[in-house]
Amino acid sequence: GSEKALEEARAELSRVRSRHQALSDVHARLEGASDGTRALVATGDPALLGLFGDRVEAPAELTHALAGLLGDRLQDVVVSDVTRGVDLLEEMARSGSGRAAIVAAQPGFVAGLSPNLPDDEGVVCRLADSLRYAPEDEALVRALVGDAIVVRDADAARRIRETYEGTLVTLSGTVMFPSMSFGGRIVGGSGDEAAAGRLDEKRELRELSERIAEQSAIASERLAAHQALRGEIAETQATLEQARAKAHQGELALVTAERDLKAATSSIEVVEKRIATLTHQNVSSEAQNE
Repeated sequence: GSEKALEEARAELSRVRSRHQALSDVHARLEGASDGTRALVATGDPALLGLFGDRVEAPAELTHALAGLLGDRLQDVVVSDVTRGVDLLEEMARSGSGRAAIVAAQPGFVAGLSPNLPDDEGVVCRLADSLRYAPEDEALVRALVGDAIVVRDADAARRIRETYEGTLVTLSGTVMFPSMSFGGRIVGGSGDEAAAGRLDEKRELRELSERIAEQSAIASERLAAHQALRGEIAETQATLEQARAKAHQGELALVTAERDLKAATSSIEVVEKRIATLTHQNVSSEAQNE
């Protein structure tokens, strides 16, 4: 009944919270990031706002496209103060803590996007338009992702490259950069698992947070329903007790009435006998007088 439903909701809420906590712990350890990146973040300097990859989220089907396009740039540490960020990098150089990269939270200039997508069935989307991020990070996302277009596969990329000069990235993560700015560099193969995995963690953490909120609401609703049902049961039991009390009082009244009736009947019988006796005596007396 309601108690079982409540326990099921609480168990599911506990499971989701446990998963969220475990994944949060893994994410916080910056697994897959370079030693230098971890060393920079570990300074805890207030100018550091976290990894760029933690400020953007890709749909599952575009995870490898984003990871392939940006690669190590997903480890760029976003800073609110570039001067302070450079100082921290200098300190790392002196201490031999490794290398890291920083990027300004608000880039000074962001190039406009190409207005139209290539007219080809192999085009999936403009990558930047399909990402989730906070409004204040739009300039940052546009600066790093640019006008890259996601295409289905390498064949589509080669076909589109004939008439389109822009960055193309396949769903599997192979990237064709523009010849004008990157010399036509092409990057592909495997090795983006760590970056893709961290992006997947980011998305799952958000989904788990939403699931926790939903499950908390369900548990609260079922608790309220359970308490309401218990209240109704208690009210019904009280009504039943009242009815039983009234029935008991009625039984007592019936017993009392039956006793009173019996006593009255006995009294009447006594009186009737007395009357009969007096009547008989009176008749006998009159006969003697005659």
